[in-house]
Amino acid sequence: MFITHQAFELPFVAFLSAPGTHYHRAVELSLRAPWFLVTFLTEEDGIQFLHSFLCSWDSVLVDVLIDRQIDTVVAVQQIFPLHADGRWGMRAIRQVWSVRDGGTGERVIVLQAEDGQEFDGMMGAPFTQPCDDRKLIAQVGAGIPPVAGAGCAAE
Repeated sequence: MFITHQAFELPFVAFLSAPGTHYHRAVELSLRAPWFLVTFLTEEDGIQFLHSFLCSWDSVLVDVLIDRQIDTVVAVQQIFPLHADGRWGMRAIRQVWSVRDGGTGERVIVLQAEDGQEFDGMMGAPFTQPCDDRKLIAQVGAGIPPVAGAGCAAE
């Protein structure tokens, strides 16, 4: 999760701020666990601009993608710990799926990277379990056809 500190809060001109928002020049990560950077193309009053969110869990990622359906998703990136030495990696995500895990019967989030590999939405491990009832939540970019994942049959 992200931690904000008052020392990093920026006073911002009130008329430029949305009600209830605060601006920070830095945030802290409380866990070495995967998180997401999601970027949308938004249009307001005929002006287009990019708007990005940081999401700490795959369930929050899904909520943001569903809540912002009026906008175009231009990028979803999963940032994940590489090693215990503090380095991080990043993978570009092309599709976000909800699937029913064949072993547990529970719905889980599966992320498909640009190269077609699939990863568990929560921990970022390769997703190879058998599954069914596959539902596309978000497609990043236009004209990219869905690709069936290894061990998980597409609808």
